[in-house]
Amino acid sequence: PTEKLQGMIDVMSHRGPNAEGIFEDEIVHLGHRRLSILDLTEVGNQPIQDHSGRYTMVFNGEIYNYQEIKAELKDYPFKGTGDTEMILAAYRAWGPDCLQKFNGMFALAIWDEAEQSLFIARDRLGIKPLYYVRTGEDMVFASEIRSIIRSGLIQPEIDPLSLQEYLQYYSVNSPRTILKHVFQLKAGHFGIWKGGHFHQEAFWAIEDTGENTQDLDEVKKEVRTRLMAAVERRMISDVPLGAFLSGGIDSSAIVALMAEASSQPVHTFSVVFQEKAFDESTFS
Repeated sequence: PTEKLQGMIDVMSHRGPNAEGIFEDEIVHLGHRRLSILDLTEVGNQPIQDHSGRYTMVFNGEIYNYQEIKAELKDYPFKGTGDTEMILAAYRAWGPDCLQKFNGMFALAIWDEAEQSLFIARDRLGIKPLYYVRTGEDMVFASEIRSIIRSGLIQPEIDPLSLQEYLQYYSVNSPRTILKHVFQLKAGHFGIWKGGHFHQEAFWAIEDTGENTQDLDEVKKEVRTRLMAAVERRMISDVPLGAFLSGGIDSSAIVALMAEASSQPVHTFSVVFQEKAFDESTFS
């Protein structure tokens, strides 16, 4: 398993150039590549265990309100300053209900040694990818399909229905992927694997969050307030950050709000095309 797992994380080195780690026991094998954003010390490396050694986690993403949640977990002996350790502490305290508290983007897996169970979860809108394959009682998961292929568990084979959907809509709807037998954990869902059985459950649905109002000025003010709060949360980083600026309304609005929230000029990056039909540099 170590050789296979090493191969799986090697093909994802572009996702995490700063560190790599492996955890293995008789049942579970976890690998991780790290891109350091918060807590640049070795304490932030993964896989990471809680202080008791019962829970082991790999995590991809960022929890923007981790400091507020951390303040609720006064009894946990934190070693680092980042968001990763907070997730483990929150899962210890609240189980799957901890997902309701997270404001962020994430794909994560937590192995429970005592229960011999694996908990996986994906953020509300599926910003972070989480793919998996099941063969009999075994399950393999990863942030990219190429890693699953590298496991050797399946022979890659195009799914004709997914290909048709891709040609129609330029995307494939979850839980399917472009390959047969490879699936996505749906956005806003978690899954528990135990004893060869895999159970999935939704923890959030966008249709349950609607609030109706007829006041246009109130709506505009609320949209701006929420956008500003979202941008400010995403600017918390222990490394330099910037924005990808196209010529569209969304990136323009984000960069404008970043400039408003920052005391320093905002670094932006744009892609320029020689073909004028595709070039947005004038608007950028």
